[in-house]
Amino acid sequence: MGSLLEVDDVVTDLKLVRERGVARTELSRVSALAEAITRYFPEVEPRYQKARLRELLVLAMAELDEPHKTGIGIALGLLPDYDAKNSSYRREHFAAHYQSTSETVRRRDGLESQVFAELARKIIKILPGDSSSDGGNGGAQKPPGIVSRAGLREDLVGGEFVDNQFLVSRSPAAYRDLIGELEAAAQRIDSFPKRLSVVFKSDRAITQIATQRFGRGSAMIEPYVEEHMLRRKTFYGNLARGAVVREIYAAEDLREYLLRGHHGKGVELDRQDLAESVRLWRECMEAYPDNYLVAFTSERIPFKYEVVDSHAVVMHEAISGNDRDRLNAFAIVNAEIAGAFSRDFELVWERTPAADRSLDRTLGFIADLHDYERSG
Repeated sequence: MGSLLEVDDVVTDLKLVRERGVARTELSRVSALAEAITRYFPEVEPRYQKARLRELLVLAMAELDEPHKTGIGIALGLLPDYDAKNSSYRREHFAAHYQSTSETVRRRDGLESQVFAELARKIIKILPGDSSSDGGNGGAQKPPGIVSRAGLREDLVGGEFVDNQFLVSRSPAAYRDLIGELEAAAQRIDSFPKRLSVVFKSDRAITQIATQRFGRGSAMIEPYVEEHMLRRKTFYGNLARGAVVREIYAAEDLREYLLRGHHGKGVELDRQDLAESVRLWRECMEAYPDNYLVAFTSERIPFKYEVVDSHAVVMHEAISGNDRDRLNAFAIVNAEIAGAFSRDFELVWERTPAADRSLDRTLGFIADLHDYERSG
């Protein structure tokens, strides 16, 4: 096969993961998979490797045919809705795929081994430097997180990629890499947020959001917290360098968020965290009055997006269900397309009265918010 990893070694590791699930697997015991993580995510810190193992498995599974993919997801502990030890449910899916019976699968581990061997081949196929039996790339190098094929190619959910202009994210760690890379050293960022940015959240609030979304003790909490802390650091670093950040809010939507604290499905922020966010927001506006600019519009905002340096546009939203597996953002790195979004943003910005995009207007909004809270 011409691979640095052997299928049998990866299969052995996958069976170890099946015994405990990804969250409880000791990476020191799965050396082949640990090597795969290092090669596919060369930049990842050791403490986040387990989260990246989940990403690698999900990516490889996405190229497998149904219905046995679901059985693998349960077996490896990738589906939070099912117990990883639920062998009966898993056997039913394997049995359906092999047109066999659950009892046959229970007796013959070889059937599951066939599926794990197929998954192992998929893992090896997407690693940099490996030859592909059907891709024809001959071991060509590719950037981490991108599955390279020549010319036009299908993405993991049925759309199409052309070169590397269209990028997708599915997990906190991948989101961090996608958004963080685009925002790093940006000169201008224009965005339509639906709620106050996470860069104005305290460490406590970020941890609370992650815990509510993923569940206490989840392996996804640390990557989520790390991603948002890095975005905050990048945000303030860009402002300190003189970058311009403009945000347009729908006043009623923002007021509702800051009064209710509803951060998404099943995620609520308490009064302490909301008050801290407003304080950090105000301090940022007062510290950078010339390059952190806020406007309030009465126009409808159909969906939120972010334009970076007029050459890339990012659309992102918390899924609030199967966050570890579903897409949470995509980016288009194309000046012509990003230019259309820039023109849309500029149109709303310019149509907003100057008084509604001033520091006094935002400070007045905060004062009204405090008055409402005291009266309530």
